[in-house]
Amino acid sequence: MLVVLLALGGCKKVEDIPADLDGVVHYLWDNLEAGSDAALADGVVNLDHAMDGATLTEAFDGSISRLSAGQAEAVGVTDRDPADAAGIFLGNVIHCTLPMVAEIVTWPDQAALYTGVYDSYSRDYEGEIGPFLAGDPDELRWSLEYEASVLGASYTGHSEALVRRVKGGDEAPFDEAYLAQFVAPEPAVFEEGSEKTFDQDYQFEVYWSRRSGETLHAYAMWREANWGTGFTSEDEGVQRILLNNMENWDKDTDEICEDGGPS
Repeated sequence: MLVVLLALGGCKKVEDIPADLDGVVHYLWDNLEAGSDAALADGVVNLDHAMDGATLTEAFDGSISRLSAGQAEAVGVTDRDPADAAGIFLGNVIHCTLPMVAEIVTWPDQAALYTGVYDSYSRDYEGEIGPFLAGDPDELRWSLEYEASVLGASYTGHSEALVRRVKGGDEAPFDEAYLAQFVAPEPAVFEEGSEKTFDQDYQFEVYWSRRSGETLHAYAMWREANWGTGFTSEDEGVQRILLNNMENWDKDTDEICEDGGPS
């Protein structure tokens, strides 16, 4: 059974920032845009300890507490209740360097990298990828339009993305971290005649470098969807499928790295 995740570690945590996994993920979500680099780096330190980042060898997952109305309003969603969006979490190791992962995350044509996921995919960037990956500026935004299919029905979706880079500092167990937030500002639109719904989608990812060169990945998702025939985002079976897909995404990322990166 999926349960709310508690802290898995916590030694040398940063005081005044939540030490438990659930709390620190929400803290990082809240502070992504306005928080200082130091505050976000300290949050990632606590996330690293909560996940036992130094010794983590395989994926783990569970549920995470839901976003509040204020957290949804802060990212522009005011017409839906985020309490209806179930939260899930994956912690994992990607056997790839952080610069390569950053290049993959910001690559324009994700459909070409992760085949079979999208029917169509298009990003419109605010800013340039090259300077961001080179270190200046520290933020990159884009809008995403995509088409996908689920259980025989096609739909179109729109998301707004923000990726921010922070430095780890001398005391942190990492050199750099990337925090990525994806928000669907309106519900997805299904083909005419479909009774399926996909009303809310919030995703939050943190990638940070382990001293050994691997990348640690924290992946939270809050989703409200009804795929029909009793399959909703509240169903544990549906959540298990999503979590498996999230882990498979990381495995695909490993393969992209092994092939030399996106091209």
